[in-house]
Amino acid sequence: MAAGGFDAVIGNPPYIRIQTLNETQPEAVEYFGRQYGAAVKGNYDIYVLFLEKGLSLLNRSGVAGYICPHKFFNAKYGTPLRAQLAAGRHLSHIVHFGHQQVFSGPTTYTCLIFLRKQGIESCSVAKVADLEAWQLAPTASGTAVSADQIGAKEWHFDVGNGAALCRKLDAMPSKLKDVAHLFVGLQTDADDVYILEFVRETTRRTLCRSKATGKEHWFERDHLKQFLKGSLNIRRYRFTDVTKRLLFPYSISEGKSILIDAAEYKRRFPLAWAYLEQNRARLAARGKRRLGRQWYGYVYRKNHTRFDAPKILAPAIAEGACFAVDLEGKYYFVGSGGGGGGDYGITVQKNVTMNERFLLGVLNSKLMTFYLRSRSSVFRGGYIALNKQYIEQLPIRSIDFADRKDKARHDRVVELVDAMLALHEKVATARTPHDRTTIERQIAATDQQIDTLVYELYGLTDEEINVVEEAAERR
Repeated sequence: MAAGGFDAVIGNPPYIRIQTLNETQPEAVEYFGRQYGAAVKGNYDIYVLFLEKGLSLLNRSGVAGYICPHKFFNAKYGTPLRAQLAAGRHLSHIVHFGHQQVFSGPTTYTCLIFLRKQGIESCSVAKVADLEAWQLAPTASGTAVSADQIGAKEWHFDVGNGAALCRKLDAMPSKLKDVAHLFVGLQTDADDVYILEFVRETTRRTLCRSKATGKEHWFERDHLKQFLKGSLNIRRYRFTDVTKRLLFPYSISEGKSILIDAAEYKRRFPLAWAYLEQNRARLAARGKRRLGRQWYGYVYRKNHTRFDAPKILAPAIAEGACFAVDLEGKYYFVGSGGGGGGDYGITVQKNVTMNERFLLGVLNSKLMTFYLRSRSSVFRGGYIALNKQYIEQLPIRSIDFADRKDKARHDRVVELVDAMLALHEKVATARTPHDRTTIERQIAATDQQIDTLVYELYGLTDEEINVVEEAAERR
C-alpha cells in the first residue's frame, strides 16, 4: 500500500443483508456506517462495501473484478455505490447473468463486474441469456455504454434490438405515478388472527378457519371482506381462488377510518367480537403493548379508505404485466409477506379523465411487459418484480379528448377491455373443453386488438412492433 496499492483485487464477497448483521454484530454495522459511503442508504447488502473497499485498495492503474449480485444496479440502497462508481468512471465491463443461476444451492442473481481505478470513457455490457453456451465460450465483450450515460440513478444498460425503444419509452413525459395513485395493502401485524380461510356460509353467517386458533369459527357474513394475496389470486384481467376473508374492525366515514367502538362492536358483531376476545392476549401484545383499549385494531392504519373504491390491482411478482380491476371496490389485499407476496392498488387520480379500464388495457399490453422486463428485477423462472418502484415508472400515453382519433382509440380500448373481462368470466365457468378452447381463442384475439391499439397510441414503428412481438414469443 505504501507503493500506491494493488495491481488487482478479485473476489466473491459475502452476500449478507444488513438486517442479519444488526442482530449478530451491531457494533460492525455502526463501524460500516462511519467508514463506508456505500453504507448510508437503507437496508443494504454488505457486498457493496467490498466493492468500495476493493476499489480503494487499487493503485492508479489497478483493476478489480468481482462476482456479486446485480441487485444494487436498481435497488435504492445501491444509490451511493452507483454514484461513486459513476463519478470516477470506474466501470470497465459487466457480464450480466439476469436470472441465470451461476451457483448451485441458494438462488442468487449475479453479475461479473470489473472496475478500473483510472477512469475510462465507456463500459462494455454483455447480457447472458444462455449460461451453458456462455460457459463454453465466455466473453466479456458486449455493447459499449458511454460513461456519460451512467450515473447514480438506476442502471438498466439497454443492449440489443430493444435498446432504442426502451429509451424512447423512458423519454415519454407521463408516467403511471403522474396519472394514478399507487398504494400498498394492509398491515395488521397479526395476519394469523385477521386473515381467515373460508369454509362455507349461510345467508347471514360465514364459517372460516383461523390459523391463530387452529379452529373453525362462525362470523357475521356482512362483516368480513373478500381478501386477496398477491400472485395467489391476481391474474391478468381476473381474480382466482379467492378463499380468504378479512376481519376488518373499522368503519369508513367521511373519508376516515374509525375503529368500531368496543360496545358497539360486541352488539353488532357478537360472533366476531367473541373470536377477537379469544385472541386478546395475542393482539394486546403487539405494538409494544401500547394499543390499550384499541387492542383489537391494527397496529398500522394505512390506506384504509382506499379499498372500497374502484381500483386496479397488481401482485408484487408475476411473469409479465399482470393487472386486474376491482370495479366494485369489494376486495381488500395484503401489504407484504411470503406465500404469494403482497399486492399494490392503483386508482386513477381525480383530475385525470382516462377510464380505469383504458389504463388496465394499456398496463396489460405486450408493450408494458416488454418495458417491465427491461426495467424490473428478474427472478428465477423468468418472474419479474411488479413493486411500486418499477410500475410507477411505466410510461402512460396521455389522451387528448378534444382529438377525435385519440378519443376513439381510448373508447375502443375500454370496449375491448370490457369484452376481455366478460370473456374471462365465461372461461371460468366453461362446461366443456371445446367451450373453453373457443373462449380462449376469443381472449387471444381481443388481446391482440388491444396490443395493436396500444402500438398506435405509442407511435411504434413496424420495426419497434417486431421487437416487442419477438420478445413476447421468446418468453
